[in-house]
Amino acid sequence: MNLKSHHTKTVLVVDDEPAIRMMIYRILTGQGYHVLEAGDGLAALDVLRGPHRVDLLLTDLIMPRMGGAELVVESNKLVPDLKVICISGKIPMDSGPFSRLAEAFDVKSCLEKPFEPAALIAKVRASIGHPTNTVEL
Repeated sequence: MNLKSHHTKTVLVVDDEPAIRMMIYRILTGQGYHVLEAGDGLAALDVLRGPHRVDLLLTDLIMPRMGGAELVVESNKLVPDLKVICISGKIPMDSGPFSRLAEAFDVKSCLEKPFEPAALIAKVRASIGHPTNTVEL
């Protein structure tokens, strides 16, 4: 018997720029990932409290209402093992604020805007693997 079990990996994309969210959505869904979206940290927390299992938080650092750094802190309380990739076009990823965040919450991946689709896909795969796990029985 040849049964397959699928678990689609889910990425929560958080950015206050709708065009950035749409670009990331298209790239990741084109690779087979399930993508949820939020326009800021507060909306992202609502998604994390919802029924969906989220494997990866992909968040901008500078956003209105609640930025990415605070979102990482709060999301860690809700989902302690949540993988995180931070993106920013305004904060250099080798800066002090990012370094402290990365160290405190084990954020290993970052992308500086603008980034190439291949770079995004590589970071996501390095964080959570391919979009589906298939088991042959």
